[in-house]
Amino acid sequence: MKLSNKKIATITFFVMLVMVVLFNRSMCWLDSGVTWHKLFVAGLSVFGLVLMPILAVKFPPLRAFVGYLIRTVLQMIRSVRDHWREVLRGLLVYLVMVAVVCAFDYFALARLCGGVMVWRTIFLCGAASLVFALIAMRKIAGQKVELVFAVVALIIGLTTIFTLPRHLGITPDDETHYTRSISLASVFDYVKYEAETKMNRDYPYLLYGVQNNTMTYEQMTSYAQELDRLYGADYASNENIFDITNPNMIGYKTLLGEYDIAYIAPAVAIIIAKGLRLPFTAVFLAGKLGILLTYIAIIYYAIKRLRYGKVLLAVVGLLPTTMLFASSYSYDWWVIAWIIAGYSYYIAELQYRERKFTSQNLRRMICCFVVGVIPKWIYVILMFPLLFIPKEKFESDRQRKRYYIVMGIGAGAVLAFLVLPVFVRGIGMGDLRGGEGINATAQLAYVLQEPLVYLRRMTTFFLSYISLDHAGEYITYMGYLGQGAHFAIVLVLLGVLAFLDRDETRHPMPLIRVVHLLTIVATVCLIITVFYLVYTPLGSDTVFGCQPRYLIPLLFPTLYFIGCDGVTCRVNRRALTVVSVALISIVYFWNYWVVYLGCV
Repeated sequence: MKLSNKKIATITFFVMLVMVVLFNRSMCWLDSGVTWHKLFVAGLSVFGLVLMPILAVKFPPLRAFVGYLIRTVLQMIRSVRDHWREVLRGLLVYLVMVAVVCAFDYFALARLCGGVMVWRTIFLCGAASLVFALIAMRKIAGQKVELVFAVVALIIGLTTIFTLPRHLGITPDDETHYTRSISLASVFDYVKYEAETKMNRDYPYLLYGVQNNTMTYEQMTSYAQELDRLYGADYASNENIFDITNPNMIGYKTLLGEYDIAYIAPAVAIIIAKGLRLPFTAVFLAGKLGILLTYIAIIYYAIKRLRYGKVLLAVVGLLPTTMLFASSYSYDWWVIAWIIAGYSYYIAELQYRERKFTSQNLRRMICCFVVGVIPKWIYVILMFPLLFIPKEKFESDRQRKRYYIVMGIGAGAVLAFLVLPVFVRGIGMGDLRGGEGINATAQLAYVLQEPLVYLRRMTTFFLSYISLDHAGEYITYMGYLGQGAHFAIVLVLLGVLAFLDRDETRHPMPLIRVVHLLTIVATVCLIITVFYLVYTPLGSDTVFGCQPRYLIPLLFPTLYFIGCDGVTCRVNRRALTVVSVALISIVYFWNYWVVYLGCV
């Protein structure tokens, strides 16, 4: 469907008009407000209303993106209109299913569990929605794996968001990630609310309550009501705000540089929720919703790019640990999603052997990796295999030379901004959250003086770190809610998909496979080394703070390059997709109920 420039500009203008209205309504201007903040907001409003419609027509990448969104929405509307009877019938069946579940909860479970609990009802409706969705999509599951993933991830994510407590203490460092998100959202009006201050002040109490199941449902709902009461212009202040330039206020780093990129999604969602004048708890949940939707969109397009391996990637994207982080304040989801997206571009080009690697896809692949590693530069080594793209994939020798020049410039930039400062300024004291005795500079000197001792210690820790016995700590780890079970089921499922969800024609690529696996091993060694330097007491014989969740971004490429093509799969593709997604979803819902909701 071809869209005229006038239509694109008009639709963009009205969308931006809504966004500008919400943006301005989200501001809370106090008498002590800074003038330049107001001018900045006015300038952004003008930019959105005047320049964005022009850029949507004149700037080709933006025009293509806006056109794609418009066509997608129009196609969805047309599909609903053409199949309105089926849609209405399905909606009625779904509503009946939800009504039955609610009645069962109210008349049966409420009596057994001591009363009605809204979060339990939402959880049961989420489980019913999952069953309905998988049945409804069973006929297209083989061809539309990305759609199955998106719908199931949305159900799991929304169920998690609306049943978790309306406060912090759910995932590691979520107090820091939340503070940094609201600091980015409040940079325009320079305001902090008493509700935000209270939740940060009460974090130790909240964390203790989550970890030890000492907070009842009534206590959590009462606390949420208190937060709502402390939210509004009467409880706003320009003093002691969460300043993005002050690391003591917002965590261990400022948000003036590269680290702010992972907080854009929750900050935008928070601003929209403020513009709708929602209560504090709704604004708090909106930030999580922004994270969830962004995560789903990135993984959706990553799956869509692949020729095969789609089901494997969908299951990796639905891992219980990953889905909990994608439904909470964190930036793990950002790193995981964008690194997977970068690999999807690379692997797709290996799969479509007859297709040349276009300059556009090369740029997108590199951008995905760069955007993904910016918050956690330690994963930058994963870009090393990009130097081993087969020569025949390039359109010309000129394109190939240009590509290696760009990669060389990128490597130089990494060296200049990340490595050289270590030699110029040293690596400082390290992360004092690791406890007493942390001195990164002295630790580095110790490693250089005793390389064999450190190598022996790192090897011992490495083997324990990647051991399958500990796989549950990054597959079914449910944050501070508790450790989930049945990770062995997920491991078996991933192992089966690594070999079955492949091309049945054998495509040997020994060099690429070896390079990728060695790069992944090197990445794990680098992760261990960094934590030994900055988080571990001087001379320790083990490594502190190196959590298994840091292996999640490596999981999909590891499984893909361990598996091999040429295996004949006699399992129906639709059945493979539905069964795999259903299995990983059941593991999530089971663990979520056992470690958290069943204990409230």
